[in-house]
Amino acid sequence: MNLGLADKVALITGGSSGIGRAIAAAFLAEGARVAICGRDTRRLGAAADALRAASPDGVLEVAADVGRPADVARLVDATVERFGRLDIVVSNAGTHLRGTLEDVSVEQVERHLRTKVLGPWELARRAAPHLRRAGGGRFILIVGQAGKVPGADVIASALTNAAQHAFAKSLADHLG
Repeated sequence: MNLGLADKVALITGGSSGIGRAIAAAFLAEGARVAICGRDTRRLGAAADALRAASPDGVLEVAADVGRPADVARLVDATVERFGRLDIVVSNAGTHLRGTLEDVSVEQVERHLRTKVLGPWELARRAAPHLRRAGGGRFILIVGQAGKVPGADVIASALTNAAQHAFAKSLADHLG
């Protein structure tokens, strides 16, 4: 399949496992170069090593927590420094936060919002100038279904994912 990704540079958060790692592998197979990030340096290194089997020079790994603005800045800067450009951002970091109102603390919700809403905000803010310089690009936000299908036992994820949906739409209006 030719997705038009040859020679594109993609930054993928949460790229050390699951959906993010699969996206990185698919992009590499299409000829893109990828930067992946994650918080667990062992898992990140293992993922990067496995991805390098497909593209020895096309993978950059950066240990980063997208909930920390300084880490996001370092991640974007390292990607552009290594590959010279940025064409695609896949904001994938984060997990599902299960629990009822009584089960989930405000600190857990705050951490979830930092990773899934404020992190992507900072990522978009830092990436947008590079995407514009490249003549356009893509900012892909991976969002769980709880934002559109809320429930009592996924209340924190419903809140966070609904915010992600609103952010994605507003960002598309702004950058499009």
